[in-house]
Amino acid sequence: MSSAADGRWPTLADVIRNLDSEVLRVVHAPGGAWPRVSDVVITDPTDPHALHAGCIGLGVGLSGSEGEAVTLVERAARCGAAAIVLRTEDELPARVVETAERLDLALLTVPPEMT
Repeated sequence: MSSAADGRWPTLADVIRNLDSEVLRVVHAPGGAWPRVSDVVITDPTDPHALHAGCIGLGVGLSGSEGEAVTLVERAARCGAAAIVLRTEDELPARVVETAERLDLALLTVPPEMT
């Protein structure tokens, strides 16, 4: 995998390839070029600056409401985040997936037992 050590950030595809499909499920992949990943952050719904361009946002603190997840996806897309990861064993609500697709933001899930 490429790294910042050799002057290049890995792409989101590189990150996904290096993780087991038992750990990470791709719900929506971007339609164009895979974004470069510069950081992984735990999202804070109360901090509008928690997400930034190139980051993978971990939505670990969400209450589970559909509206909260849609808002997170919209915020991530606005700031140029590479992806959002939500922790669930269930299918995501259609509105969350549709928002990620419309904004062409990568949307990933991990099972709840992943800590």
